Amino acid sequence: YNLLTDIQKHFADATKLFELEKGMADMEAAKAWTAEAQKILVPVTGEEISNADLKKGITELLTSFSRLSPGAQEIAKDTKLKLETLEKNIKEEEETEAAAIKAAEDVTKQIKALKASSKKEEIEKVRAAYTALTAAAKALVTEETLKLLVDAEKALADKEKEEQDKKQETEDKARALELDNAILA
Repeated sequence: YNLLTDIQKHFADATKLFELEKGMADMEAAKAWTAEAQKILVPVTGEEISNADLKKGITELLTSFSRLSPGAQEIAKDTKLKLETLEKNIKEEEETEAAAIKAAEDVTKQIKALKASSKKEEIEKVRAAYTALTAAAKALVTEETLKLLVDAEKALADKEKEEQDKKQETEDKARALELDNAILA
């Protein structure tokens, strides 16, 4: 505009030119911001970015978004929404992981509390708690701990078998005695 002659300036609409310049500046600012956001949204193939680094990058980008002009914000709003969605997904993932850790810790405590004298109901309750764990939570229960549960179940099965065998032996003796009495009678 400044390079125009006075006559040309008279016919040119300076307001529109300034709006165009502002629009171009907004586009450039939005383009630069979006390019930075894309580094978070689409990492280089094979590049691992930790959740902590992702969260930090998202926070920085969302903060810098607030410093963009309203026009640049309007242009970059879809990318901002993608960042907010990624941030929400990371939070949900972390909450799910924390819940899995807590559940695995709770079940591990229950398993370690089992004794050789534990009742059938206790052992079944602990097995049900383990079975109800998600695959991620089950992976956090060590083989050593799981072996304690299996050993408790085996001990219970052996005890039940022994009791069943004693009951059967008692019943067999009672029948034999009845037969002896019937023969003698």
